Amino acid sequence: MSLLLRCAGCGEELDLVRQLPFRCPVARAGDDVDHVLAIHQRATPDAWPVSLDPNPFQRFAAFGAARALADTSGLSRESFAEEVAALDAAVEAIDGRGFRTTPYALHEGLGAWVKDETGNVAGSHKARHLMGVALYLRVASRVPPLAEQLNGAPLAVASCGNAALAAATLAAAMGRELDVYVPDWAEEPVLDRLRALGARLHVCERKAGDPPGDPCYHAFVAAVEGGAIPFTCQGDRNGLAIDGGRTLAWELAEQHASTGEAPMERLFVQVGGGALASSAFQGLWMARDAGVIPTLPALHAVQVEAAAPLARAWRLLARELAGSEDPDHELAARLRAERTDEELFAAVAAAARKRSAYMQPVAEPPRSLASGILDDETYDGFAVIAGMLLTGGWPVVVEEQLVARAHDLARKSTGIAVCPTGSAGLAGLLAEREEGRVAEEEPVGLLFTGAER
Repeated sequence: MSLLLRCAGCGEELDLVRQLPFRCPVARAGDDVDHVLAIHQRATPDAWPVSLDPNPFQRFAAFGAARALADTSGLSRESFAEEVAALDAAVEAIDGRGFRTTPYALHEGLGAWVKDETGNVAGSHKARHLMGVALYLRVASRVPPLAEQLNGAPLAVASCGNAALAAATLAAAMGRELDVYVPDWAEEPVLDRLRALGARLHVCERKAGDPPGDPCYHAFVAAVEGGAIPFTCQGDRNGLAIDGGRTLAWELAEQHASTGEAPMERLFVQVGGGALASSAFQGLWMARDAGVIPTLPALHAVQVEAAAPLARAWRLLARELAGSEDPDHELAARLRAERTDEELFAAVAAAARKRSAYMQPVAEPPRSLASGILDDETYDGFAVIAGMLLTGGWPVVVEEQLVARAHDLARKSTGIAVCPTGSAGLAGLLAEREEGRVAEEEPVGLLFTGAER
């Protein structure tokens, strides 16, 4: 299956065999363009996988960038499958589990379908994103032009939670060095596990006079510009962050279709950097095109009051397009009814070329019980904005007390040991139900994405 990498901001296309698919090659500091490499790919019913392999990276291999690189560089399908199996076995030896299809079920106490990622590698969905990158690196090391660019450089990530743990687990499985840039408030148990996995920790303090944004992210960017490989879920620095993440959406689409129940009408996704919501939207779009699901659910990005840069950006663009300041749900319905897909895509693309007019970092250091979605900016934000506009969804910003209530309800109603970040999408659903914007009987989906530690 063909796979094209193109910058969503400037339109630059990459040669998968000669150029590393991390950062747009024409991106320049201060150009105010949202240079995020995006995967362009279509799925048809006859191309959908027939394998029932429980490992999503075997089952959906034909859709991935690593297999596309393997095909174009002469690596056989059998050899590629062996690479996937070998890396998965190394992950299992370190983490006690490899990559397998995760549970999906209707939980009556929530009135929602839940995709449970808490038992995934390293305890969250983040490993899906990074497994796609890891497989690409394995294949790229066999391709001379790419191997020369990689040149044995260390991996780097900015995180103090699930992304860091996933990165450290996979780096250990690959036998690669990893630098992790963490804030000074990072939890000691997480830091202890990172050290045990062999990661090198760099503590980044937020100081007066620093540029806007996360100091960990700034340090990470400096490392990448110095030659480190961006082993990250932040799409502006690694275009392949979405690749492996799409496996979650493909699984969800197949699992929901197999129930024989009514199609999902809404999907609430907690958003920090945006890679999860972007992956979900893109994966479900492909599943819809392939006839796995009949329609796309409305996408709702959920953020907390302390850090909601995506909600602000969506609202600015939606009001501009509609020419009004109506409530978000009315703007969403109006734009979906009055604009074509092509018009909405074009509007988001135009906004991405003047990024700072819409996406701005939060002004104050954010704090929340849902600490994993406190990104100063939504790095994959414009892809998520497109997803909401194209499906008739809108962003939801929740109060802190609702984050806590949703976490308690999630654990008691499902028995899933999910963390407050991982259940934050439920807070968004509760908020919209209480406002009467989502009916109790609507088929709704949630992603429980991280285990309580």
